[in-house]
Amino acid sequence: MVVVSGKHRQTYYAVRDRNTVMGDIVVAGSSVPGLAREISEDFRCKFAAARVHKFPDGELHIQVTENVYGKRVIYIQSMSPCPDDKLVELLITVDLLNELGADNVTLVAPYLGYTRQDARMKPGEAVNARTLFKLLDAVRINELVSVDIHLHRLSSKELAKLTDITIKEVSAIPQLAQHVGNMLDNPLMIAPDSEAGRFAKVAAKVLGSDYDVMQKRRLSPTKVQILPKKLHVEGGDVVIVDDIVSTGDTMVETAKALKQQGARRIIAAFTHPVLSDESVAQKMFDAGISKIISTNTIPSKYGVVSVADLIVAQLE
Repeated sequence: MVVVSGKHRQTYYAVRDRNTVMGDIVVAGSSVPGLAREISEDFRCKFAAARVHKFPDGELHIQVTENVYGKRVIYIQSMSPCPDDKLVELLITVDLLNELGADNVTLVAPYLGYTRQDARMKPGEAVNARTLFKLLDAVRINELVSVDIHLHRLSSKELAKLTDITIKEVSAIPQLAQHVGNMLDNPLMIAPDSEAGRFAKVAAKVLGSDYDVMQKRRLSPTKVQILPKKLHVEGGDVVIVDDIVSTGDTMVETAKALKQQGARRIIAAFTHPVLSDESVAQKMFDAGISKIISTNTIPSKYGVVSVADLIVAQLE
């Protein structure tokens, strides 16, 4: 056993090969192994998958059999579906990688969970984002790369103040817009609420089209109301742009409002296909959405746009 000094405390790890050369290696968690392999191929580095199993009572058993001693490890784990399980797996694996002597651990979390609750709005509420980064700091992550982090009230700069980790956020909205642009001619880009306004603006700029922002009132965690707003959409094509779809209620109510005003074709384009259950997509289709386009930050049949290139550009 060898003792080395870490940032927070002394760490012990077993030495398997003192002659290991420096280098990069991608280690895949259980969430997006296909995307992880694509990233390793694009980045031209070695690929390994952590072995993740569950004991009968649900506890995780994790093993990394690849030699990571002295290497920069790029650990890839999205936090959906089942964000609780994915977070615990992430924490255990990163801690393990450091114990095994990784020189540096970069976490690639294409979808980073537990960030929507980024401020206390009611007495006694937990601020999940703050707790998340306390945990990520504790297991000694050097750098975090993520795609369209789902924040409600904090900016990316304000989020960075919660942690010592270097955060690199990239956006998939331009790629989604380009994909849509191959299907539609000069569509109107619609943000379902003010938080998504920046995404619609970016998408419109990519396509050289117009955008508008709907007004949303959240009635409960699962129910929303889209307030009346006159739009010039009759007979035209519309793309509803957002960073995440979970229950689908926002997309559904927005699509209904657009249909009522005569929109011809409606496409939903968003980064993270959380899609909380199998009925979400069907609800969107029933509301008048003709096509759902998303990325592969989370496993989904709608994830047709890959974010691998975006992530690799941040790893150089």
